[in-house]
Amino acid sequence: MSFAPGELPAQFAQHNLNIDRIEDADSWSAKRYNVGPQCIEPVYFFNVEHECTTPLLRYMKWGVTPKWASQKPQRPSTFNARYENIEHSKVWSRCLDHRCVIPIEGYFEWKTESSKNKQPWFIRRKDQKLMFLAGLYSVTSDGKYEYTVITREAPKQLEWLHSRMPVVLEPGTDEFNSWLGLEDSNWAKLSKLLRPHEKDDLEWYKVKKDVGNVKNDGDDLVKPINQESLQGFFKKEDAKPTKCGAGDSMKDEGENDFASQETLTLSRKEGVIKKEEKDIEESPTKRPQSLSSTTPSPRKKQHTITDFLRK
Repeated sequence: MSFAPGELPAQFAQHNLNIDRIEDADSWSAKRYNVGPQCIEPVYFFNVEHECTTPLLRYMKWGVTPKWASQKPQRPSTFNARYENIEHSKVWSRCLDHRCVIPIEGYFEWKTESSKNKQPWFIRRKDQKLMFLAGLYSVTSDGKYEYTVITREAPKQLEWLHSRMPVVLEPGTDEFNSWLGLEDSNWAKLSKLLRPHEKDDLEWYKVKKDVGNVKNDGDDLVKPINQESLQGFFKKEDAKPTKCGAGDSMKDEGENDFASQETLTLSRKEGVIKKEEKDIEESPTKRPQSLSSTTPSPRKKQHTITDFLRK
């Protein structure tokens, strides 16, 4: 998040959202353009205190640790939750009454242009206000807060870029308020609140490939590398047809749907989400071997950047 904790209330006010207080923010919660899994980022949710509903902003670790893995030295965590799997996975069943939204300024998505070339694009709101992603959070046995981002199929306007997208909720709508509401954790009702983003309020443009290197940071990572707009992109596509879109990015969509983990990497200033999707199996004996790799501690300011939406 490129905004310091003290700057966020003003950003939320642009959406007519109040923040009662900000919790667990420290000197590490500074401005950053690249944010990866295991990092600490702000999460907005409602809490009941003294019989009153209180809107809180709490800094949480990105990645929910499955209960069966909580005692292991190298604890795998799920950075994203596939919409289609939430109802059937025990990983998420304990999180349904802990719903939240994650404020971001935008996200990165990588488009495969050839077998050896991928181009990052940056997606944000046209008015450059904060976006709010639907998420779930949990509290570990030692009292630490963790969150995950929910994704589902991309809308038609972004299918050319990738087949999936984080779920966006608009402040002030019934969907936003009901998602954060505390009354019901029935997934049959909640799932109807999470729809593909069909509004024409987003823009996107190409950015430098430096965003793929964990050592790189700075506002130049979210600046366009040229003046190519959405309209310009499609004009080129019409003039010279190319093979792009869902067909290029869905090759793993049907593989190991339950056993792979889906990962989404956020970054802000004009924010970033970089995604790598694989689902996670509840059984520790069946989870992907790649999850056993260690991840750096956010307190050491080592931000992990994954390949975006690579399953």
